[in-house]
Amino acid sequence: LLDDKDTIMNACQTSDEVHRTKIDQREDEMFSCISNWLTTTMDNIHEEEEYKRNRKRIIEISPLIDYLRADIEDM
Repeated sequence: LLDDKDTIMNACQTSDEVHRTKIDQREDEMFSCISNWLTTTMDNIHEEEEYKRNRKRIIEISPLIDYLRADIEDM
């Protein structure tokens, strides 16, 4: 009877360890995916903001160039 109890306890412990290992692996996969998603999203946001900032600056500079060009032509 004692051998059966030990066998059952060992089987339960092994099953528990396998289950915990699978959970840990899945958790690692999830954190990796979340980290990659966050990095990609932040990079995209940064690129988009950089693009908008550059376009705004070009729109700001263009009238100045036109004004200076006209000023030079008037000389």
